[in-house]
Amino acid sequence: MNRKLMLLLIAAVLTGAVFAAEKRSGEITGAHAEAELGCTDCHATDKPVKNAPQSSCIECHGDRSDETPMVLKEKNGLEFTVSPHNSHAGQIRCTLCHKLHGKSILYCNEACHHEFILTVP
Repeated sequence: MNRKLMLLLIAAVLTGAVFAAEKRSGEITGAHAEAELGCTDCHATDKPVKNAPQSSCIECHGDRSDETPMVLKEKNGLEFTVSPHNSHAGQIRCTLCHKLHGKSILYCNEACHHEFILTVP
């Protein structure tokens, strides 16, 4: 199986698992909770049955793909200049990293080959 197809398959599985976990918690966390956002703000319904569309994130935050790359350091000390919002894996869902219903993660650390030291908002 080629690498791109494998990454898409992993992303699809993780997205489904993430939604299932978020759906159970129901609470909005972090800055979105502080801004007093509710289900309808992202999902357009009071009782979500699936992930909010990517367009909900982009509507408020922009697509962020033109951000200046940053230097990320791995646990082993190696440094890489990358743009987390302009992934070599192509366009990925914002919610693979940014969790509105739980602790955010760095998708690169979870699904790929790095162990970057970075706190994801």
